[in-house]
Amino acid sequence: MASSDIESIKKWISSFKAWHIVVVIGIFGGLILLQKLGGIGGLDVDRTDYKDVARVFVLENATISNKLGKITSISLIGSGRGARNKSYSSFSIRGENKSGQCDINLIKENDLWYVETATLTTGGAEYNIPVSRKTEKRSIKLFK
Repeated sequence: MASSDIESIKKWISSFKAWHIVVVIGIFGGLILLQKLGGIGGLDVDRTDYKDVARVFVLENATISNKLGKITSISLIGSGRGARNKSYSSFSIRGENKSGQCDINLIKENDLWYVETATLTTGGAEYNIPVSRKTEKRSIKLFK
């Protein structure tokens, strides 16, 4: 390398400001954090498998975690399919504070499974678990 090349590299490196370094470190830190958290959407769910939909529902449901504590283990007790678009799954759940059983009814729409109702039984009490369903956003026609 010629001395002029070394001088130009030194000049280029010295042109960096402190905030450039902070931004680069922030970007790398954010990417590492995103990888550790498993992506933006949380747990991946296979909506074509009713047992997987039910399992992810139990693991991600805040009401179940509030009643039992942080979930430490989950076991499938039973599952089955009734009509073409109905199924159920039953799980034994162990939390940090309590254990319980969650019974989940699912419905199939457009070849994808969704939780319809869920009930948690723990300590002799039965709780209906709220089920929210994210609907697809549809565009609104403003002009005919």
